[in-house]
Amino acid sequence: MDRRTLLAIVLSLSVFLIFNHYYSPKSPKKPIEENISSQSVPVRTGPVGIGKKKQKEYVYREEEKKPLYKEKKIVVETDLARIVLGSVSGTIKSYKVKKYKESEIKSNTIALNNQRIEQLSSQLANAVSEEQRHLLLYQKEKTEYINAGLISREELKTSQDIELVSFDNYYTQTYPLETYFQTKGEMSVINNFKCDSSGLLLSKGKPEGYVRFVSHMKDGSTIIKKILFKNDSYLIGVNLELINKTDKNIEQTSFLISTGAGLRLMEEQSAGGGGWRGGKRIGFQCVSYINDKILKKPFDKGEKNIDAKRSYVGKIWWTALSTKYFLNALIPVEPASKVIIKKNKLNILQNYVETVIPIVRPNQSFTFNVDCYLGPKEVDRLAKQKVNLEALADFGFFGNLFRIVHILKFLYKITGNYGVAIILLTILMSIVLFPLTMKSHKSMRDMQELQPQITALKNKHKDNAQKVNKETMALYKKNKVNPLGGCFPMMLQMPLFFALFTTLRNAIELKGTCFIPGWIPDLSLPDTVFYLGALMNKPGSYPLNILPILMSITTILQQKFTTQSADPKQAKMMLLMPVFMLFIFYNFPSGLVLYWLTNNILSIAQQAWIRKKHK
Repeated sequence: MDRRTLLAIVLSLSVFLIFNHYYSPKSPKKPIEENISSQSVPVRTGPVGIGKKKQKEYVYREEEKKPLYKEKKIVVETDLARIVLGSVSGTIKSYKVKKYKESEIKSNTIALNNQRIEQLSSQLANAVSEEQRHLLLYQKEKTEYINAGLISREELKTSQDIELVSFDNYYTQTYPLETYFQTKGEMSVINNFKCDSSGLLLSKGKPEGYVRFVSHMKDGSTIIKKILFKNDSYLIGVNLELINKTDKNIEQTSFLISTGAGLRLMEEQSAGGGGWRGGKRIGFQCVSYINDKILKKPFDKGEKNIDAKRSYVGKIWWTALSTKYFLNALIPVEPASKVIIKKNKLNILQNYVETVIPIVRPNQSFTFNVDCYLGPKEVDRLAKQKVNLEALADFGFFGNLFRIVHILKFLYKITGNYGVAIILLTILMSIVLFPLTMKSHKSMRDMQELQPQITALKNKHKDNAQKVNKETMALYKKNKVNPLGGCFPMMLQMPLFFALFTTLRNAIELKGTCFIPGWIPDLSLPDTVFYLGALMNKPGSYPLNILPILMSITTILQQKFTTQSADPKQAKMMLLMPVFMLFIFYNFPSGLVLYWLTNNILSIAQQAWIRKKHK
């Protein structure tokens, strides 16, 4: 790898970063807001009672915090998920995805979290304001909650289904599909449902079913909520019906349904400190698709640690809470009135879809339907909804343009192994790009042939740089050599590289998929085979990842096969390139590093063939 190659990489990275900065979808600076009387999200007043294996049973409460009903668990089993509903709230209290398993716990994660808990306890003792105390207490209890789950998983010593309901749901007592009824601007949660169902078991023989909840309101009207499930889908249907059994019209009312507060981050298990880094939550997004525009980051930086609200009206396609691999999205089946996004002082987000109820006369009813997609960001499943939900699968501009994930899935169907599919994909990319590679090598070879003459010019006019540049350009023109001919074809290849990079980094299809048992058990994680810290009484520290090391070795070999610069300083600089690449790629997902390693090996083979051909 010579100076032109390095220049091509640097320039391409610069273009990539600038493009993402200026052309990524942005939320409007002044979103449409409306004055809506809102109810504060009910927050726990006592400590979270969490043992090693079991949380304290949750008791549903009214706004006045008086006990109302103790909820029964209604279990819904499908081939894809195990869902637990609350009999009184009509919400999702637990949602476990069967297809994907929890990642292996790093040996130092629990210890790091314990250190974080001690730090937060110390900071809590020295808190200077009530707001700071609440934030620190929340972070501390969240880390304790996560650690309790990790300890439980470690004791069970078996792979566990991924749980999507988060600590934020438990902490704020707001869960997915929570329903509100608004009358003349006053919004209250419906928390007095009755449900006779004991559970629901779906299968191929029974592909669909529903659980029915009934709430009798104080004014004599009735609200019926049906939650519909399909055995082979992560899409949940919600049917809300208001029945007027009174002798008066029901007016100025609306239904609201919520995503609940938060969606569990897988990053909580790998980043010490409960999914927080530098005081910020990582890997979490609040996104809406309204008026055919993707709206991200609804709140400004200046609104951090305060209560805030945004309302959006227009053509509402969906509103969602999104993490790297999973999604909680509300999708109105019928036209909705608005989307409301709330944030509390702890920066916990909650999305609502609202529909205004027209006048309901005596003995008449009104129904509203909304879907909830709660599950993995599998592109094919998202695309089936036909509402641009697949935009939340973050493969970047080039990843979506080249549809790399679809090619990868096609190759997986042939091979049955995503590691082999990545290798085949890399080979296909090399074949497609081979003409550009040949052109680049030819240009570099032509430049190398002119190197002695350029050196002679530098020695002849060593005191006149302008003269050297002028005669060098004349030399290029005379020999019909383009000095950028070596790097320009490589720059044309970079969009494909970025497409592969973003796809292999974010594709949930790679999560938990094994390439080589005992070495690369999960292509979405680094291929750690040993922790060197175990030799120094620091278990879980200094991971030994083999693929990045092999990649760096092949980078060195690649440089040996590439035409070298005559400048000794440049040669020394290029020796740092493998070290730089090792540092950058060391903790990347093994699937991504596997691609780069394979690409290096193919490049070495190509260069060896080209060198032999032109001898």
